[in-house]
Amino acid sequence: MGHALTTLNVQLQTAVKLWQHNPTEAKPFLEQAQRLGKVAMQEVRQSVHTLRADVVDQEPLEQALASLVKEFEQSTGIHVAVHIGLQTILPAQMAKTIYRVAQEALTNICKHAQATAVQFDLIQTSDRLHLSIRDNGCGFQPQSKSAGYGLHGMQERIAALQGSFRVASEPQAGCCILVELPLQEGL
Repeated sequence: MGHALTTLNVQLQTAVKLWQHNPTEAKPFLEQAQRLGKVAMQEVRQSVHTLRADVVDQEPLEQALASLVKEFEQSTGIHVAVHIGLQTILPAQMAKTIYRVAQEALTNICKHAQATAVQFDLIQTSDRLHLSIRDNGCGFQPQSKSAGYGLHGMQERIAALQGSFRVASEPQAGCCILVELPLQEGL
């Protein structure tokens, strides 16, 4: 958001200078400033949503994820196909971790992927929980790109629950976040 606002300010300063001598030349700078303003607003909305109280503590994980996906679709226009197959109520820490990983993955898709569709699968087996979030965006080379705070944060959250976290991506082939978490006996 800071980058978008800084660039917005530069665009507006340039437009003001050009306006005095040739208003026609100022128009592209004003249009770019308008686009940057929209980006900044989306990022502010995303940040406010992230700062909200823990939704998972207040409602079942399925409902919290449905709300997250609905808000993502409304703010981005990107369709998310969701398949959730939970057989039991998950422990609170695991539900919160899944929610936060989903939230960060959708944020990354919004910011970086240039995707038009997302497939979201959360499946519970007898001993494991499997999460897959796949987009059809521009992808990247995970080994050549330094992972940002978001990917590190997701990985740390999953590691804290003795799970596995993997990113599968290639340029022009989208990205897939793959998570497996062990379920305790008796769950």
